[in-house]
Amino acid sequence: MIHNYMKYIITIMFLVLFTACKTPYHYFGQEPPSVDKAEVFAPGIISLKNRYEQNLVFSPKGDEVILSLSEKDWKSFTMLYALYNDGKWGKFDTLPFSKNVRSTLEPFYTENGNRLYFTSDKGSTKRWDTKLWTVTKTNAIWGNPTLLDNSINSRNNAIAQFFPSISKKGNLFYINTPQDWQTDIYKAEKTKNGFKTPVKVSNAINSNKMEWDPIIAPDESYMLFLSRGREDALEEKDAPYIRQDIYIAFKDNNGSWREAIHLGKEVNSIYMEQALSFSPDMKYLFFGRLNTQTWEADIYWINLKFIEKYRKMN
Repeated sequence: MIHNYMKYIITIMFLVLFTACKTPYHYFGQEPPSVDKAEVFAPGIISLKNRYEQNLVFSPKGDEVILSLSEKDWKSFTMLYALYNDGKWGKFDTLPFSKNVRSTLEPFYTENGNRLYFTSDKGSTKRWDTKLWTVTKTNAIWGNPTLLDNSINSRNNAIAQFFPSISKKGNLFYINTPQDWQTDIYKAEKTKNGFKTPVKVSNAINSNKMEWDPIIAPDESYMLFLSRGREDALEEKDAPYIRQDIYIAFKDNNGSWREAIHLGKEVNSIYMEQALSFSPDMKYLFFGRLNTQTWEADIYWINLKFIEKYRKMN
């Protein structure tokens, strides 16, 4: 009797340990990337030849993935999605609210996965007349998108907004684009009824160049973002005007932003980096990389532990 009881206890302990170690996230059967160099993600599955993949975002539960695609010269953007069921990923299809719209892009899931923020020019006939939208999922079905209010979308008479990113506190970080396209990163603190008036984040992050695509750490302890035209950016000889690389900024013990650091060749290249996202388990960083000569772009990923080297530099 005691022997059987001990066998039962050991079996239960083994199952608990196995369940705890088994990841619920499925990255299309890919071997995890290293911390040393970003690698193409899922070649032949996600990253295809002769196609422009802008960015890839997994839902918090890992049961849905959204892929943004672009036409040449950024004429339009479309968001596709796939669901994970019965141990495999289904086929990609266009998100319902991305159909019959010239551009929908840059999705961001909130923590529970039932709300999505994204960029779109829905309802506009002007190119790059993009605003920030949100849409809610009910009973596994995405509803109709809602435009965020003017305090976000028309800040200082800006002509466009891009790339929403939400922290665990619910604070919104995004790109505000004035008439001269001198893009900067803004923050809007979450309130019970929406957001406070947005404010430009520190000059330790924003510069006199163009800042793009911020992604805030869940606890707001650091931010990754893109900047175009800085002196320390890697340069493509045939397209020196691009110089768009990924940077990181950390907060100090007082909660102030420290000076942003250019990430090295582990992540950056002579091509155009773009559209960052974290994996739902916070183990990996995903981003797009565009070859501005061929106009082909793939999704890349890297082990997120690589940032510890840069944290120590601060």
